[in-house]
Amino acid sequence: MRTKITLLLSITALLFGSSAFLWPKKTTITPPGTFEVSDNFYCDETVTTNFDWLEYTTWLERVYGKESEKYKAAIPNSDVWGEEFICLLQLRKHYANHPAYRDYPVIGISQQQAEDYLKWRSDRVMQYFLVKRKVIEFNNDTTPESIFTIEKYFAGEYQNTAPHKRYMQYPVYSLPTPEQYLDISSSYNVYTDSLPKIPCYFDSLRAIPLHPNPKGVDFADKLSEWTSKPNTIVGNNWRKPQGEIVNSSKKATNYIGFRAICTWRTFKSQN
Repeated sequence: MRTKITLLLSITALLFGSSAFLWPKKTTITPPGTFEVSDNFYCDETVTTNFDWLEYTTWLERVYGKESEKYKAAIPNSDVWGEEFICLLQLRKHYANHPAYRDYPVIGISQQQAEDYLKWRSDRVMQYFLVKRKVIEFNNDTTPESIFTIEKYFAGEYQNTAPHKRYMQYPVYSLPTPEQYLDISSSYNVYTDSLPKIPCYFDSLRAIPLHPNPKGVDFADKLSEWTSKPNTIVGNNWRKPQGEIVNSSKKATNYIGFRAICTWRTFKSQN
């Protein structure tokens, strides 16, 4: 129980950043955890981690329940461990939840799961900003019927509150296109390393083929990343270190992670 409470409290700190963030007026602000690529175009400094994902699934469990389809659909596919190396089988039980791996990239995530997470992240960041500006009240007892979404807010359906005319901008987190990813990675610090070491020696785990997220911008060549193009990944990885930069995958694997890009958009009424 203490772990779950800690996770829920940390959602505010990690997803939303400090209270120093102001609502965007003439210029946009840098969303938490990102860096500015160009005007109103931001990118995550690191790939999404196990801890980020645990926050997400903890929220889903609290709101929908552990037996719900929403919660079950968000669980990473742990079967991806052990596909090539038997010694990695032990990671099926420990990698996603053990504190030792909290800062490691979340893997076993499909493209659809990543997109669902980023929609959730957009809603949670928008909700936080509106609570901080006292436009809406914080609801600590969220139910499936009372969830905040950006669509509900602008339709005036959340807490029966009409959207405030001063706060018509909203953040949109999404996967980058292959072109955006390549452009960003070529302009910023790129993690390079020698060919990855084979992780197994005498059928025992000696080294995980991934590494924890470092501070600062990181485009690791040990992990490919999902893009917004269907079934498309970008970057080399520990299994295919000298493969094509842009490749395809139809399923979650132990060498694919993801990060978000973010832009601020302005809501325009249809009336």
